[in-house]
This record gives sequence, C-alpha cells and structure tokens, in this order.
Amino acid sequence: MATPADCTAAVQQYTTQVQPNIDRVAQMSGRMDAAMSSMGQMMGADMECGSGVMQHELAHHLGIACTSPDMAANRVEATRHVQAMQEFADHMRMRADEVGTMMGSGGMMGGGMGMGGGTGPAMMDGGWVMPDGGTIPFDHTMPGCTYADGGFHSDGGSPTAGGTDGGSAQ
Repeated sequence: MATPADCTAAVQQYTTQVQPNIDRVAQMSGRMDAAMSSMGQMMGADMECGSGVMQHELAHHLGIACTSPDMAANRVEATRHVQAMQEFADHMRMRADEVGTMMGSGGMMGGGMGMGGGTGPAMMDGGWVMPDGGTIPFDHTMPGCTYADGGFHSDGGSPTAGGTDGGSAQ
C-alpha cells in the first residue's frame, strides 16, 4: 500500500473475501453453541458471541481503514486488524474442531470455516494445534466475550482496538 488508492483497493478486495466467511460463521454459530450446551459444555458455547465480535472488529476496521493521510499509520491499522482477526479465526476454528470431535465427526464447518485452512488436530491434553504450530486450550474464551447469566455476552467494542490484545492464544 503505497498510496491511499492502493489502500482503498486492498480494503475493498479484503472485504469482498472476508465478509462472506464472517456471515457464514454467524449463520452457524447458534447451532454450534446449542450443540456445545447440549453436551454440557457451556463454557464452549461462545461462537455466537464470537461471530458478533468478529463482525464488530470488521466494521471498526472498515470505519478507519485508509483514513489517515499517513500511509504508515494505515499499514499499522491493517496489521492490527489482521492480527485481531487471525486470533478470532483461530479461536473459532478451535471451537469448530472441538464441537466436531465431541460429535464424532470431522467438524461442523468443513475445512476450517472457509477461512484459509483446515482445523488442527486436538492435543492429548485437550487443546488445539493451530496451522502455525501454536496451541489453544479448549478452555480459551473468545476475546471480547464474557460468560455471565448462563451465556456469553459481548464485552462491547473491539477487544483489540485501542492497544489491548483482548486475550491471547497460548
């Protein structure tokens, strides 16, 4: 991204690719949460909240992407957003794999939710191996979501905008 026009074109291309995936996750998340709850895994029923966090993060990014006359600042925002979305996508992939494993199938989302890669194998101690080799424990909660009153609720706002990492995979 050398110019504002390059930046805008990149954001438009990105949005065209990522929005359908986020919409797909949102459509499936309620069923996945219901499956987790029916198996007594209330703390794993964070997919609906998580899809909302992802939608909010995308909207936040689109509201500020390429608005700075300083291209370095625009690149910093793009990097921040990509890191946040990767963390969210890894959590959602882990949760999809967990649900699929509990149901005795290869996963409900087939191919890692269409988000660029398949689900990782479960570890013997109850965690998930990410495509980059890192791990996420199954008790990891979605950044930006809090469990209260029998379910997950968005903390409000983007858990990563403004400099916090919103939690991290281990």
